[in-house]
Amino acid sequence: MKEGILIWNEHLKRLDIAYSDGQCYGGLHCGDVVETMVENAWRHVRVEYCDSSGHWFLVGRECGSQIFGLPVRN
Repeated sequence: MKEGILIWNEHLKRLDIAYSDGQCYGGLHCGDVVETMVENAWRHVRVEYCDSSGHWFLVGRECGSQIFGLPVRN
């Protein structure tokens, strides 16, 4: 598994993972599963988008929490 941080990729207009080597995953889509830290343990979360609010969120993480900059791995 490769670790990075969750970012907004302006070029792709979607969530992405930035790795420490300067590379990016290439864009995340609704339904994609990654792992992130939840209560000091890596947990599977699912990427989703809410059309009515225009926000991306992670199913399996507290609603309304900031997702950009979160450590993730895939």
